[in-house]
Amino acid sequence: VPWSGNVTVPAFARPVAVFDHHPLPARRAAGDLFLDVRVEAGATVTTLYEYLSACGIAIPTWLASLMAYALATETLDLSRNCTAPDLDAYLGLLARANMKILGQIRHAKLPRIYFAQIKEAMRNACLFGRTAWSHLDSVDQPEIVPEIAELLLRMERVAWSFCTAYQGDSMIVSLRSTRKGVHCGKLLKQVIGKNGSGGGHEWMAGGYLNLQGVEKTARDARRMEFARNLLYRTEKKESIVTEQPEALARPLVEVLPG
Repeated sequence: VPWSGNVTVPAFARPVAVFDHHPLPARRAAGDLFLDVRVEAGATVTTLYEYLSACGIAIPTWLASLMAYALATETLDLSRNCTAPDLDAYLGLLARANMKILGQIRHAKLPRIYFAQIKEAMRNACLFGRTAWSHLDSVDQPEIVPEIAELLLRMERVAWSFCTAYQGDSMIVSLRSTRKGVHCGKLLKQVIGKNGSGGGHEWMAGGYLNLQGVEKTARDARRMEFARNLLYRTEKKESIVTEQPEALARPLVEVLPG
C-alpha cells in the first residue's frame, strides 16, 4: 500500500484505489480511498483477475502472460501460500497466455552486472545453524536482493535466509523461511523497528533501514548489528548476543565439499 513505507509514490500522484495482499500498516492514509486488501491471497494479481472477470473484460494475451508470470513468481510456482482463488486465476490466465512471451520473460537475457553480483553474494555468503545470509555492497536494482535470499533458501538443511544490500541512503533487506508457524513480516518489522520500514508474509518479507547521513564505517556497524539481531531471532542462541555474526558463522565457500 502507498503509505506502508515500502512503496514509492510520486508526489504528484493521488491514488484513488489500492489493491494489495500485504497486511495493512497501523498508520492509514488520509483521503477517501477504495481499499481491497486480501491478506489471505497468494498474489494481488488474483484480485485483479477476479475484478476483470466479474466485469466481463477480456484480458488480452500479452497482459494474461504477464499476470500469469506474476502469480507464479509470487507463489513460487503455486507452492507457497497458494489458495484456491490463486489456482483458478492462474489456470484462467494461462489459458489466455502466450507461451512464447512467458518463455521470454522467464529466460530473458541478463546483464553482466547480474553475474558479478551473484559472484559477490556467494563470496560473502555465510552459514550459521540453519540460517544462511549474504550482503551486496551496492546495488542499482533492488530486485537482486530477494533473488539472493530465495537462492540461499534452496540450500540443503537451510530453514532461514536473508540478504542485505546498500542502495543509496538505505540498506535493503529480504528475508525468507520454510519454518511453519513463523511470520517473516512481523519478525523483520520487529528487527528494523523505527530505523526504517518492513513487512511481508509468513514465509517472505522485505524492508529497508534508513542510513541517510551515516558514514561507511557506521553503516557496516549497523548492518552487523541488524544481522546479529535477526540471527538471534532465527537461531535463538545466546552466543549470538556477544559475538559478531561473521565470527560465529562459516563462509559458505568453506562449507562446500572439495
